[in-house]
Amino acid sequence: MSATSAIPLNRSAFFRSGFRIAFRKALQASIESIRRQVLQMSKSESYTTASKKIMTAADKEENQLLGDFENRMAAEGFKLLQIKDDDARSMDLVPLLRGKTVTFDELQERVGRGLSRQAS
Repeated sequence: MSATSAIPLNRSAFFRSGFRIAFRKALQASIESIRRQVLQMSKSESYTTASKKIMTAADKEENQLLGDFENRMAAEGFKLLQIKDDDARSMDLVPLLRGKTVTFDELQERVGRGLSRQAS
């Protein structure tokens, strides 16, 4: 059993009279001090450089994984499409027939009519 799991999460703190207010003020001052330090650190050149380096590496890895996935899906007869909705972007996977995208409803209809083999 780890040290952290031995402590109940729903413990209450009880303070003697008058100490609660002082504790609360000290805690608020500590939180505000941490906020100021984090803001100051996030504006530093070393933070900005490290952040850019991490983001570049993450973007490169994401693009590589997405490219690999797109290639696997293309080999299986599917295509990934980017969809833009206002500020949001998402991906959709659509089937391909003769190199053209079709809806899953169209694909099911063709399969039902026995046309999928002819179309591929």
